Amino acid sequence: MTEQTQKPRPATKTSIRRADLSDAGELHAIGIEVTASTYSPINDEYASLTVRTEWSIEALRSSLERYPYWVSVDENGAILGVANLGEFDGESVLGKLYVRPQAQGRGIGSQLLAAVMEAAEGPQLTLEYVDGNVSAAAFCRDHGFEEVRRTTSQQGLPDMVLLSRVL
Repeated sequence: MTEQTQKPRPATKTSIRRADLSDAGELHAIGIEVTASTYSPINDEYASLTVRTEWSIEALRSSLERYPYWVSVDENGAILGVANLGEFDGESVLGKLYVRPQAQGRGIGSQLLAAVMEAAEGPQLTLEYVDGNVSAAAFCRDHGFEEVRRTTSQQGLPDMVLLSRVL
């Protein structure tokens, strides 16, 4: 049996900043990229729906006007990851947390989560992910989120896993 080793990812200096409306186009491109790699292997219909409803430029502009977003940028200003903080029934909700596939494994997701948690209000932070997204499941577990419940889709779409963690 041959042991496979992963090539180390090149170090890239990154920083976290608040996103604004001018980022909508690049966030749209990231959305298409991450949706294909994240959801297409689970459910193509869900992936297509997600691009149309959550990652369209119009949807992003509307969301950027209502909710705080953070982006991780490299030394050239290119966006490598995005996260946002929403609210539902008075609770803080992590609405998005995505890192471009080529930038994963560098701690960018953890940095974005820390920015969201610093701004979140209330006793806990809630999020959900698509059942079958093993990367999201591991990330959430590693960052102290605990499963609250699962919801079953009635329309052939994947089930959702709801989690929370104390702030």
